Amino acid sequence: MIYTSGSTGKPKGVQIEHVSLLNLIAWHQHTYRVQAEDRATQVAAVAFDASVWEIWPYLTAGARLCIPDRNTILSPDSLLHWLAREGVTLSFLPTPLAEGVLDALQRVRVDGLKLRALLTGGDKLSRRPDPGLTFELVNHYGPTENTVVATSLAVASAGESVPPIGKPIWNTRIYVLDEHRNPAP
Repeated sequence: MIYTSGSTGKPKGVQIEHVSLLNLIAWHQHTYRVQAEDRATQVAAVAFDASVWEIWPYLTAGARLCIPDRNTILSPDSLLHWLAREGVTLSFLPTPLAEGVLDALQRVRVDGLKLRALLTGGDKLSRRPDPGLTFELVNHYGPTENTVVATSLAVASAGESVPPIGKPIWNTRIYVLDEHRNPAP
């Protein structure tokens, strides 16, 4: 059982099968080359579905979870310095926070950043990374009912103004429908 507020703002439990969690874990570990030496963040509250994605792919690989305090999470500048200090290699940040960190990179000098990938999701990503970013920015989308992540896309610095949500992860199909539930382009 994992929890979501969906669009209602009221938490509800969603039953998922273990096999779908195993699929997410295997896809994530393969896609992001997760090793025991990795250090990943957990910023989502455990009552939020994203925490499932933040915790299990790393713990099952023997990697370390690094948990910033609330004040660090509230400041993109502080979060950048914390990521460097902790040696974080993979981080999921909700979209608004990820965009704040990308903005902070323009004004804050951070030495020793070991980040390989900044993963984001939970809201519409409204920007692309600046050229020369030293890590990959990856956009994700998915409802809780699909065990958090359904699509993924490494976002290039050039392209459409708003990055798309990506392509389906392993063992997942995506259907884009119009308001009448008819297939749409």
